[in-house]
Formats: sequence, structure tokens, C-alpha cells
Amino acid sequence: MEEQALFIQQIAAVQENVTIINNAYLTSISVLYRPTMFLTALPSHRPIYINNKTQAIITNAINKCMSAALRTVSLCTFFDTMVNENGGGGRMHVHCIRFCRGDFLKDLFEAYIVFWFVACKMDPVWLHLVQLGEEYNSSELRNQMKSFVKKQSRVGDSGPIADAVEIMVEEMEMVVQTGRLAPFQNDMFDVVSGLELGMRIMSVGEGPGNEDSPVVEPLCHLGLLGMEFGNKVRWKGKGEDSWRLFWKLWA
Repeated sequence: MEEQALFIQQIAAVQENVTIINNAYLTSISVLYRPTMFLTALPSHRPIYINNKTQAIITNAINKCMSAALRTVSLCTFFDTMVNENGGGGRMHVHCIRFCRGDFLKDLFEAYIVFWFVACKMDPVWLHLVQLGEEYNSSELRNQMKSFVKKQSRVGDSGPIADAVEIMVEEMEMVVQTGRLAPFQNDMFDVVSGLELGMRIMSVGEGPGNEDSPVVEPLCHLGLLGMEFGNKVRWKGKGEDSWRLFWKLWA
């Protein structure tokens, strides 16, 4: 009973920050383990080429990222339904508005990157090894990602994030249709070709069609770590080129 009372007291103390704290916790798990999970795209890190200890480390990273991503999407979906669609009705709706403050944009983007990577970049051998099921590329998830894209205002960071998620969904659907994963490309460090997604900075009163406006790095938790998505599309970021070189050297 004392533990329950303490828990209730702690929740009451933070109130509006409950959602933010939960999502921050889950996202931090993904940010911590996702670089390790990305090793599963490299031919050099197939299970047959690494020892059991390294396999266990990578498998743990996959499970941690997937668990965090699934929980993030579940929480954000629930809160969005309760707040924006009055899912609880009446008093329940009022309580949800009180406790469900915060911007889920970057948290959901981190979760969607995990799902996209597992569906489109991870070596299929790892999929059989960890037995993830079909949640990482279900039709329900893809529809939710499409809904996420439609809801974005395309202002500021939401523009490139929405564009990236839209491309990821298309790639995930292509995997479902063809049954083939997008292979790891050893020419990822070729910066001459391809498209780079960034955020265009505009002055007050400036129209969106000004191509002379500078393009900067969009704000997100971790970026794509140098991985390409879609048809050689890259995420604009300070560390993206360094990560691409890293993958190239270790492929």
C-alpha cells in the first residue's frame, strides 16, 4: 500500500509531464540501442560471422528498440485518441487533456525509423533469430504512419519528418508486395547522387517557394545514422556523412 500511495503521489506531482516523461524514457532506450541494431544491415555482421556474445548484444538491442517503438506508438495513439477525438468522453476526456500534454512528433519519428529499418534494412536472418512477428510491418501500422503524415502541418521540423515517414511507408509497402528487402548499398557514401531531406529556413512573410532559403538540419532525436531510404534519399545531419563512412568501412 505504501508503494501504491507513493506512486500516486509521484504521478500527481508531475501531472502534465507524465506523457512527456514516458515518451522520453522510451525514446532514450531507442536512441541508446538503435546504432547497435543497425549493425544487422551489414553483411559482415550476419550471425554466421560473429560469436555468440556479439549475437546476444545485437539481439538484445533489436528487442529493446522494438519494445520501445511499440510502446511509444501505443501510448501516442491512445493519448491522441483520448484528447483529439474525445475517446473517453466527459470527465475522462478532461483528465486526459490534463495529463497528455506534449509534442509526440519526434518520439513517433524515432519509433517509425525502428519499424522501417526492421522491415526494409535488417538482414532477414536476424528476423528469424529474434522472432519479431509481423508487428513491425503490419497494415495497421502502415495506415497509422500514413495518418501521421496527413496530420502534419509541414511547418518547421514536421515538414522533413513527414516527408521521410511518407517515403518509409512506401518502401515498407514495397517490401510487402515484392517480398524483398532493400539491400545494403556499399556506395552509400557517394554524395554526388541522391536527395537530402532538410528544413528550409524562411524569413517572416517569405513564401514557401523561395529556393534560395538555406536548408538546415531538422531537429530529431538521432537521425538516420547515415542510412538511405526510398530511392537514395538521405537525412540532412551533421553526423550523417560520418555514419555513412562508418557503415562503408564495416560492410
